[in-house]
Amino acid sequence: MADMILDETLFADFQRGDEGARSVVEAILDGNITAAVSPMTAYRIWQDAELDRRAEIMLLSLLRFVEEAPLSIDAAKTAGLWLAALPPEERDALGYYALVASTAVQIDAPICTRNPGPFERFGAQTTAYLLLCVILTKTQKLPHAHSAASQYRVNGIRKRMRLF
Repeated sequence: MADMILDETLFADFQRGDEGARSVVEAILDGNITAAVSPMTAYRIWQDAELDRRAEIMLLSLLRFVEEAPLSIDAAKTAGLWLAALPPEERDALGYYALVASTAVQIDAPICTRNPGPFERFGAQTTAYLLLCVILTKTQKLPHAHSAASQYRVNGIRKRMRLF
């Protein structure tokens, strides 16, 4: 399974040129870390009315390098139980966080996010971009060998990323 689950904030910050988010994406493309994305995160990204075609192409390219962190029935049930214990006025706003947190807890992976509070409220482990950058620069983890076709795709994505 993946080393971490990516939250929607990573994608938004990456598009804005955040160096921490960019370093996480580079580590994924280089094969130094593996990542997964919840279908709930994809849903949140694509419901953004300001998502233009250029950004969508970049996101679709990036998603080819991550796994899917599927929302299981057990994870959905757990999230539902967590939300049921909250006041009704808080449930809708926290639904996304509870679903992603329960998935992360189930697969034992931290959530890479700029906004750890809502996830940690449900017991999920989180990691911030800056902390992850420091860890990646201090490790001796070697990149995975890429096939020529895979390396070509990685280089193409890197070129497109410079456009954003």
